[in-house]
Amino acid sequence: MKLVITVVKENTKFKLSDELVSSGYALTELSSVGGFLGEANVTLFTCVEDEQVDAVIGTIERVCSVSDRFLNVASEPMQIASPFLSIFGTQPVQSQEGGAVAFVIPVDSIHKF
Repeated sequence: MKLVITVVKENTKFKLSDELVSSGYALTELSSVGGFLGEANVTLFTCVEDEQVDAVIGTIERVCSVSDRFLNVASEPMQIASPFLSIFGTQPVQSQEGGAVAFVIPVDSIHKF
């Protein structure tokens, strides 16, 4: 038995959850926040038999596509005519959006109380 822990963007979770639940997998969901951009994520937990892992990973890969986006971040301050004034310009930085990270962990036993 394996525990699949999947971290996805919050806007992707509905489609992924629907796909996995309609395929017969039970899910537990936790809200989480990404460290780099500080955006809302969701962490999904599902426990599956060893032979089901490939199907679950395939569903995650199919549903959670990656796209590029550009963020404007502040660059070094630029001095203008007066040494007492400076302005911050912005510089576009490419970042990937969407996608998922999945961890597959062995499970020795499950206890329900």
